[in-house]
Amino acid sequence: MIDIKIDVRGINEITRYLQSLIRQTERRITKAKHDIGKLIVEKSKENAPKDDGDLEKSIKYKLKGDDIVIYVGGSAAKYAYYVHENKYKLGKKSKSKGNKVGNKFIERAITGNPKLIDEELQQIFRGV
Repeated sequence: MIDIKIDVRGINEITRYLQSLIRQTERRITKAKHDIGKLIVEKSKENAPKDDGDLEKSIKYKLKGDDIVIYVGGSAAKYAYYVHENKYKLGKKSKSKGNKVGNKFIERAITGNPKLIDEELQQIFRGV
């Protein structure tokens, strides 16, 4: 019987390097989620109707697990639901914002900007 012995060196260094890559990638993913959340909030505000500005100020995001949650907080929440889900006649201040303003302002911020969102996702793997 022949005994073959293989001595592998550098496993610890490879393990540390791979763990470092995992941590770096996790940080990049978290940053990308924050950047996407900010982008969607910005675009939602552009699309939102305007009266006194409370709705625009109340559009926010948070990270919850793997999800980016876009929400309207505070006293504008009920109003936000109504203007997001229904059709209505725009007021003077809303009309002055341009033709993007109207219902489904959060939904359209997401579906109307796939290239911008994709660019943020691509940033995760640049330089890795």
